[in-house]
Amino acid sequence: MDPTQKNKDDVNLKAIWGKTKPTTAETIKSLSDSSVAPTDLSVCTAEVAHQDAALQSYRQQFLVSETFAAAIAANALIDHPIVSLLIAFFGVVMLAGWIHVTYRRAIAVNAWKVKLSGLSDPYKNFYNNEEAQAVGAARLWFGGASPTDRKPRIGILHILFVLVWAVTIALAVILSRIAVSLTG
Repeated sequence: MDPTQKNKDDVNLKAIWGKTKPTTAETIKSLSDSSVAPTDLSVCTAEVAHQDAALQSYRQQFLVSETFAAAIAANALIDHPIVSLLIAFFGVVMLAGWIHVTYRRAIAVNAWKVKLSGLSDPYKNFYNNEEAQAVGAARLWFGGASPTDRKPRIGILHILFVLVWAVTIALAVILSRIAVSLTG
């Protein structure tokens, strides 16, 4: 960095904060002000990281909750088919929530990636080339939002859980009918 650029940066900081090195509180306040546009490279990078971390966290939470509910439903299937049926309906509702929440979060991630790509050519190249393959594989398994048409994508794991819940509901209905016919 040439010395004239450093002097210009110090002058810009002085114009914003009245001094060259702002405190943390002043920095946070200035970032929350509407006078600072979210086009700064570091702000966009932080937002992409935050939104992507939230997306991955939601995917993990829903995957664990669906797996846990499926295990409970399968365990209760023989002895308590009605309980299994109720858990299966709850699992279907969770699956719909999983698709909706991760779709919305994927839209947020894509929006911040577009902003970041517009600010920096290296990021643009990274998102268009190297990350595109990984995102495609993740979208195949976990679903999400397509960056081009913004339509929700159903992943392989969603389809597998639909099959698990369909089989669980069918078996629960069959086993509850058998139980009623044996007792009646």
